[in-house]
Amino acid sequence: SNDDIWYPLIEMVRSWLAPSVPVVYVHGDGHVWTVTNPYTRAPTILDVEVDSGGNAPPLKVTIDPNADGWDLFHFDRQGGTYKSQERAKRRSEQKAIRAAERAKKRNGK
Repeated sequence: SNDDIWYPLIEMVRSWLAPSVPVVYVHGDGHVWTVTNPYTRAPTILDVEVDSGGNAPPLKVTIDPNADGWDLFHFDRQGGTYKSQERAKRRSEQKAIRAAERAKKRNGK
């Protein structure tokens, strides 16, 4: 749960910023791409969860100062999640090949 972060963030936004100032909270807790506003107490906070932690490309965020509300934020996932399972499979295959090569050298073949 993000309650340890969310509730202090909500209170900070409500007390420090004007009610109409949008805030984006970017995190990778669940490792699935989502964009939500889960708290009715803080309608100006947008919760952005990036996908797959360090396996995905960086999230590129641009701001359009001429837009209003949430339209001023543009999120570019730059290709989305890398297929970490495929990468892990390739690593495993490479490791097996290296082990077989070492075994051949030990056996003089």
